[in-house]
Amino acid sequence: MKDDFIPKKVLIAGAGPAGLVALKEMLAAGHDALIVEKSPSFGGVFQRGNKKVYENLYLTTSNMHMSFSDFPPLEPTIKYSSKKEYCEYLEAYVNNFDLEPHIAYNSEVRNAKMGDDDKWMVTVAHSDKGEVTYQAENLIVATGSYQIPNMLPFPGFAGKKMHSSEYTNNEEFKDKKVLVVGIGESASDIAAEVCEVAASTTVWSRRPFLIAPRFPLVTMNNDNYDEHKMLTDEPEKYQWVSDFLEFGTISRLANSMSMACYAALRILLFNIWNTGFVGSLPRRLSFWVSEVTKRNNYWQQDQTMVATKNSRLATMSDKGNLDIIVSKSMQSDGHTVTFPETVMYKGSAMEETSKSFEFDAIISCSGYQTRFDWLEADIDFNPRTWFKHCFAPGYGQKLMFLG
Repeated sequence: MKDDFIPKKVLIAGAGPAGLVALKEMLAAGHDALIVEKSPSFGGVFQRGNKKVYENLYLTTSNMHMSFSDFPPLEPTIKYSSKKEYCEYLEAYVNNFDLEPHIAYNSEVRNAKMGDDDKWMVTVAHSDKGEVTYQAENLIVATGSYQIPNMLPFPGFAGKKMHSSEYTNNEEFKDKKVLVVGIGESASDIAAEVCEVAASTTVWSRRPFLIAPRFPLVTMNNDNYDEHKMLTDEPEKYQWVSDFLEFGTISRLANSMSMACYAALRILLFNIWNTGFVGSLPRRLSFWVSEVTKRNNYWQQDQTMVATKNSRLATMSDKGNLDIIVSKSMQSDGHTVTFPETVMYKGSAMEETSKSFEFDAIISCSGYQTRFDWLEADIDFNPRTWFKHCFAPGYGQKLMFLG
């Protein structure tokens, strides 16, 4: 350690993956660091017993890219980890670097503001010793974006309404008519599970969408492509890096190409898929890409918007187990839901369809709100304007956001 090094007092809000790695790095650099975590355990949404994360969750990024650079995956081969497996990885990380003594559980930040001495005064409510005010030279906010469910109101709907954070399994939807709102990873998983037991399952998206299978090349030689079965029952079959979605999106090979060459290859790929020669599922995926490019940019193809990295929705649609509606808006009255601009995706085509449907329940996969009501700071909460997307202007290194 350098002779002129002066250790700082660092307070970290949140003991999720970002908070844990921040704690480890601060301690390794010689600083006096403490995490305050409002729940009784570390891991954030991946902590054991967290009901906000449904039982059959699998990550959409491989274990090789979900692991920290100084702590490799527990498994010897590449794979997509389950919720339980990623939790075990975080537990091993905490134990390896002895982080537990530096975490205060059941402790919620109530207020944080910078004093005249340019130090943070952070008030924390501990379950065992009440409110305590800490003074820290640096504050790291790692509370994540999955704290406050963004539940849509659905005025007029008389059936059951649920946010995805409340969903654990499909049992209560047996023989029900269910509407799943959203087209992201959670919606894909939940709709795929619900349609196994429901009388009918419909997914609503406000705009055309993109679906990216976790194993893109496998879709071309497997007529019964079932991503969930591959993740749960046959993970040992898929251990080649080239099988994984990341090979075509963030590999050195892809990044070494010019944008024009990269776009040309993807256009060729989707044109081959659209012929149906390699199967009905790729053709469906290619059709969905074409609908997006019609409204955006043909040359960018699937790079024109963020794709859902989960093809369970596509598989169930291909099997005819669920329907997908694209409409800018909806209205509800009792159990009747009406979509004014309804277009329904069936097969590899779009069909105009009925405007109104009957539903017993709505599951809203509408994401979360990110708020920092406890933080007194004059900040434009747009990470794209921040240095390294972490350091908000005006606070230097004294305030940092992670995760």
